[in-house]
Amino acid sequence: MSPSGRLAESSLPEGCQTPWDMQLLDGGMLDNSALGTVTEMLPDLLANIREITTRAGPPPEMSL
Repeated sequence: MSPSGRLAESSLPEGCQTPWDMQLLDGGMLDNSALGTVTEMLPDLLANIREITTRAGPPPEMSL
């Protein structure tokens, strides 16, 4: 079991007046399936795949 954490008032992100203004979750509490993460990453991943495949050009012809 991990020890609990603390937040100092001086380390709060902009817009948070108190630690109660923040939303902190342990992994799996909000999105157990990780589909939210996949949804956020997918556009960048697809763009990278497109760039790599475009740079590589068409596949070589295969002879059987």
